Amino acid sequence: MKLAFNPEFDPDAYRQIQNSIHAIGSGILTGKGLYGGPVNQAGYIYASYNDFVFSVIGEEFGFAGCMSVILVMFFIVTKCILIAWKSPDLCGKLIASGAACMLFFQAFVNVGVATDIMPNTGMPFPFVSYGGSSMWVNMTIVGLVLNVKMSKSKSIFEG
Repeated sequence: MKLAFNPEFDPDAYRQIQNSIHAIGSGILTGKGLYGGPVNQAGYIYASYNDFVFSVIGEEFGFAGCMSVILVMFFIVTKCILIAWKSPDLCGKLIASGAACMLFFQAFVNVGVATDIMPNTGMPFPFVSYGGSSMWVNMTIVGLVLNVKMSKSKSIFEG
């Protein structure tokens, strides 16, 4: 029985993940500089602008760049959770917490695919990966969360 996703049976199907791990590991602490990564520039990572953008960040900006991107995503997700916590109505809580879950899930899956923790799914990294529809959806979601933040709770004395 031959399994396509098992590297022991079909090493060509696993080559993209191996190149991604190699690119992340070759960045070490500070990376090779913008457009300085040989694995990415030679074309060994096929979807480097979309599905494997985290491996390009790891190669060109190193561990510091990867942690910076993860910390920015952590900050955005945390702000969404805080907005959900302070929202006066249930609809606002659901919008903000749903946005937090969506952004966290997309970032987790993209990093997991690039580091071979998860199987390849084709999930873009929020606000970083190439793709117009993904960017529009993410911006719309953040706009809805900001709208939830701007909503004021009514006092019992207001009509």
